[in-house]
Amino acid sequence: MLAKRTPALIFVCVITLSYYGFIRWKHKYDRPWAYATDHAAPLLVGKWQGRFNDPDGISKQIDLDITEPEVDDDILNQSKSRGRRGNRSLNFTGSAVITSRLGTEKNRLEGKLATPEGHEIAGLNFIPVNEKEQIRESFNVADTEPDGLWQGDSIQLKLVFNYITKTGSAFSSSGDARFHKHAPVTLYRKNP
Repeated sequence: MLAKRTPALIFVCVITLSYYGFIRWKHKYDRPWAYATDHAAPLLVGKWQGRFNDPDGISKQIDLDITEPEVDDDILNQSKSRGRRGNRSLNFTGSAVITSRLGTEKNRLEGKLATPEGHEIAGLNFIPVNEKEQIRESFNVADTEPDGLWQGDSIQLKLVFNYITKTGSAFSSSGDARFHKHAPVTLYRKNP
């Protein structure tokens, strides 16, 4: 009985493995910014560092860690629904740590590229890891303008801020120019 099913089982296994092999190949092919056939080519994935001044003039250091995309998440998402969510191959994630004399902001990072080549950054969102631990009475980084640019070993962004009050709420005032100020920052690749 088992001998009759063996060829069918082998066929199903070969098809399944071929499908997942194709998905992994396509995952890497669609993300030249994360994977490269040329080992000397710079990637967006990695650790980045830069300095900027917030709207109050406080000097801050930003450290980004853009992580390699996970193929398993893509496979699961594709099987759950066919998307109106746009091109997932343009999305990336990571973490951001921003330090100053006021303290440390720890954020999850969600970003999107404007093009598959990955040199134009459509935007980054900085999501606090723990909102209760946000620095209070401070301008904290919220996101970026949609005109970021990645060129080799540097990333140019314009940071957008939220003012966090003593109670932890975001606040804005149309009469105060600080609330509309965006800070340019150039990030450089950190050497391992």
